[in-house]
Parts: sequence; structure tokens; C-alpha cells
Amino acid sequence: MPLLDKIARDVTDLQTGLRELKASQDQASRDHSKAIEQLQASQDQLARAFRAAKNDAVGAATPARLPPRPPPPRSPRFP
Repeated sequence: MPLLDKIARDVTDLQTGLRELKASQDQASRDHSKAIEQLQASQDQLARAFRAAKNDAVGAATPARLPPRPPPPRSPRFP
């Protein structure tokens, strides 16, 4: 019987190891998904910042329109 007891313990240990491995893989999968979501959010934020900076640069490069100058004063025709 000692051989059967050892086999039973080994099987129990393997089952425990498999449960722990599955739990570890599940946690790694959740961590991976969370990291992907954070990366996508960071990329979206960077893209928004880039677009805003680009729009600011385009606005700064375009000169503001000034109102037209009034004509110079006319000198009198007769002194």
C-alpha cells in the first residue's frame, strides 16, 4: 500500500499544482489586458496632445488679420 499512497499524494500534488498554474495564468491574462488598456489610453492621450499642439502651431503661424489702414490725410488743394 505505500506505493498507492505515494501515487495518491503525487496525483493530489499535481492537481494542486495545476490549479495554481491556472490561477497564475488567469492573473497574467488579466494583467496583460489591463496593460493593453492603459497603453491604448496613453496613445489616445498622446494623439490628442499632438493634435492640439499641431493646431496651436498652425494658429501661431497664421498672422492675425489687421484692419485696413485708413488713407493718409489729404493736403488741402488751395492754400
